[in-house]
Amino acid sequence: MKLLKLFSISIFIFVSSMCFCSCKTEQKTKKVEYIKNHIATMSIFTYDGKGESQFGLMNLGHSFLSISNTSQNDIVIGNYTLNSNESVCIGTWSIQEHFGVWYNVESNYIRLYEKYLGRISVTKYLEKNDIETICNFIATHDYWSPIYNCSYFAINLWNSVAKESEKLDTYFIYSPSKLSAQLKTFKNCQTNKSIKTDYKFGYFNETQYVSFNLEGDIYV
Repeated sequence: MKLLKLFSISIFIFVSSMCFCSCKTEQKTKKVEYIKNHIATMSIFTYDGKGESQFGLMNLGHSFLSISNTSQNDIVIGNYTLNSNESVCIGTWSIQEHFGVWYNVESNYIRLYEKYLGRISVTKYLEKNDIETICNFIATHDYWSPIYNCSYFAINLWNSVAKESEKLDTYFIYSPSKLSAQLKTFKNCQTNKSIKTDYKFGYFNETQYVSFNLEGDIYV
């Protein structure tokens, strides 16, 4: 009986140590493909929320994207015109005024309140035809729900233009923490990548841009 108990304890310790090791290190095996004639770059960000959980309240985190125009010409992301060398943040939110796609919310949170510290990101290159695909995706996914949440939007928009080596796994239930584990397997994974975008944020009501300012009376 003692031998059986000792054997069971040994197995438990072995399995626990294996699980700990597998969770401790992520194998960086994935990479993005360089595109010589790219006109923009797109970064996918995720934050697991652990650093902002407090007083027993769980923060599930947030996932979003940013697109930077690296060309000499304007490009349009959704209905948002992006000038040369400018960037824009895109994410979905359950904000009363609009349950769906918002522009530059995250970059302003980072700028003013240093939110999402520890955020993980991966950046890929975009060609001209990718911009059209992204615009079509935004037009048909301008909504939010607990199932079709911020991580669902970020992962599936990324996958709509990703090369085979850049594809991300999809799920029935999406979460920022699941995305974080995936991004850590990329060789060009970054932590706390900076984002420079417009100080105002907003959403599109059809083609009309409705803008706000975080120093105002809402969304602080």
